[in-house]
Amino acid sequence: MSRAARAPIWPALAEAAWLGALVFAALWLGAMAAWWTAFGGATCSTDGCHVVQASPLARPLGVPLSAWGAGLSLATVLVGLSALRRGVSPFLDPWTAGGQALGVLGALAATSYSLLVLRAACGHCLVASATLTGAGLVYGLAALSGSPAFELRARRPVAPFGLAIALACLVASSHWLAALRLSFQVDRAVEAQALPEALGPDGVVWGSARAPSQVLAFIDPLCEVCIGFLESQEPLIRCGRLRMRILAASVHGTSDAGALMVCAHRSGKFTEFVRDLAEALRTEGDVRPWIVRRARETDPAELERARRIARRQEGLAKRLGIVETPTVYLLSENGRPRRIPNTLP
Repeated sequence: MSRAARAPIWPALAEAAWLGALVFAALWLGAMAAWWTAFGGATCSTDGCHVVQASPLARPLGVPLSAWGAGLSLATVLVGLSALRRGVSPFLDPWTAGGQALGVLGALAATSYSLLVLRAACGHCLVASATLTGAGLVYGLAALSGSPAFELRARRPVAPFGLAIALACLVASSHWLAALRLSFQVDRAVEAQALPEALGPDGVVWGSARAPSQVLAFIDPLCEVCIGFLESQEPLIRCGRLRMRILAASVHGTSDAGALMVCAHRSGKFTEFVRDLAEALRTEGDVRPWIVRRARETDPAELERARRIARRQEGLAKRLGIVETPTVYLLSENGRPRRIPNTLP
């Protein structure tokens, strides 16, 4: 039996597991960064995504944190492959070890910050952090055991490495392609179903009819990001540069918030509604008590009519798959909506 045939397969499996996990992390984080650039806002349906990805540390130097993570993971993979070509074990190479350690520490620090400081978690961020931490565990075990170099010219098994890379690419790409397809389907459904509702008599309209720009926005008044978004757009509304068509969406729980938004529009006091909502958030930290008080002060008959409108719009948002707010579409001159990045405060 030749030396190559007697060579143990576990070094190849260790290297395959480690490199495959890093490739998966690079693809996953890179897709998060690309999604942010193309569509804006969160990349999954949890409310924690908005909180985490809109936090002060989410874009170091103006670049999404996920892009930094993808670049570091890919660089570590390339350094590891370079070590293999030189006949050096990546588990003993100081540059590879440094990149792996930095990635794991960064993943743990970012996860700890989001959970302990922001009190929120992003599903995709947790997947990426777990993958990087798992890769670090494999790397540490292999390094402690003194894993020999996986020399490509020694004809040791390369099938596990290739299979790991293929599986990493398949899992990451299939998920993100499915998410991208769903996004396009939602855009078409918004044009066919939500736009007629927004243009109808029950749609909330904010701004001058002569404004050069017009957007359609799904808003949940219970959402802190939505409140900040509306407040940030008020100067554009006031100077006549923007006109917003707003539909109620209840992704943060049901309440009379959507109905009060409709009431404010029907009474011509939507700007005052936005200001009061923002002030309640700043002073009380939660707008729900203010919503309850405002509902008690509203005419019961008018509130009930607004509730029916809000429920219809909220049901429409659910059928369309609107799972994050604000979801904003730019209305072109021909009236077709185009998804734009969320304008976060």
